[in-house]
Amino acid sequence: MVRKCLLVGLAIILLVTLLGTVGCGKASISGSYVNQDDPDEYLELNDDGTFYLKEMGVGFDGEWEAEGKELRLHLMGMVTTAQIKGNKILDEDGKVWVKQRGAPTPPPQALKTSGKIVFVSERDGNPEIYVMNADGSNQTRLGSVNFCQWDPVWSPDSKKIAFVDWRDNNTDIYVMNADGTSQTQLTINSADDDTPSWSPDGKKILFVSERDANREIYVMNIDGTGQTRLTNDSADDYAPIWSPNGKKIAFVSERDGSQGRRSGEIYVMNLDGSNQIRCTTHGIDNSLSPKWAVWSPDSNRIAFLDSDREIYVMNPDGTAQMRLTTNGVQKECLAWSPDGKRITFSQCEDLEWIYIVNSDGSNLVRITQGGLPVWSPDGKKIVFCSFRDGNEEIYVMNTDGTGQTRLTNNSGDNFFPAWSPVK
Repeated sequence: MVRKCLLVGLAIILLVTLLGTVGCGKASISGSYVNQDDPDEYLELNDDGTFYLKEMGVGFDGEWEAEGKELRLHLMGMVTTAQIKGNKILDEDGKVWVKQRGAPTPPPQALKTSGKIVFVSERDGNPEIYVMNADGSNQTRLGSVNFCQWDPVWSPDSKKIAFVDWRDNNTDIYVMNADGTSQTQLTINSADDDTPSWSPDGKKILFVSERDANREIYVMNIDGTGQTRLTNDSADDYAPIWSPNGKKIAFVSERDGSQGRRSGEIYVMNLDGSNQIRCTTHGIDNSLSPKWAVWSPDSNRIAFLDSDREIYVMNPDGTAQMRLTTNGVQKECLAWSPDGKRITFSQCEDLEWIYIVNSDGSNLVRITQGGLPVWSPDGKKIVFCSFRDGNEEIYVMNTDGTGQTRLTNNSGDNFFPAWSPVK
């Protein structure tokens, strides 16, 4: 009898063990794992089937599942497999992740977000302007379903938004209140007008117009009056941007070379269009980036992409040019941190990745997969776009890549996020 009971007990124990191994319940596998060769790298497997991975200084999140002794991580449309061996996980790169005792450490959370984010969404079939709280709540369409609208730009006081609207077979500049009311057309002609840029005092708007048979830079009052041409040559001039102190305007001109890829040069001029100074001499990379010249917050430096696909900074007169990157890979969307100490950008590799580098070129760090990075006004967070979930969605994260949170979730693409300037 005793022997029979022992055999039954052993059979039950063996059955439970087998069931635990074959089924691999999430509760038995979930927990905190640390790379045994690098304690700064860790993997959190949560009970709800989500995971957070910090590897090579970059944070990732996704979903996980297990079958038998195989662990599968679903990330950015790809599946990575690993082997479960007791309290360890052996991944495809040969790294060994050791399970830690005690309760799992929760993944880093995003810092509390505040303010508003304006963006463009195609959820209704064509590009339209939306606004949402910085945590993704209260997403509201500001534009109309009957027209295509893009390039939204906040006024310095966050009370108005300038944007580009396509109707009547051409583009024009409009302005509206931050809640979408009082939409007013500012430019009225048969040629295209686009690329609005507010003056720091909120009283003027720069824009680009083709009303003179080529692209030239104009300025106007915020009610559309006083439209004045600032550049005047046979080549295209475009991408105007005010210096933060409101004293200068940087722009791109093709007057020094043939039209086409990487043919423009950066110029700086006075507010009335006088004293136009050429700052670069090698041709800037104007093939992809919506921002060619970006002022530092103190107006003392300009960051730009040169023809060698590298990031440079220079004085506003073109002197003291310094290269910050050296790998020759296509880069886009430069943005200074509010304190002027760092620059974020995206780089096209196998996927598009977001990087941050100090303004002196030191401490280059890859943060996460995505593009179109924009700093929050307090410099603590970055909003960005990513195709990791199949279509382009908007996310927010801490500046070290932790606490990544998806803000939009619909079948259409969502892009061009812009944080309201007022903190």
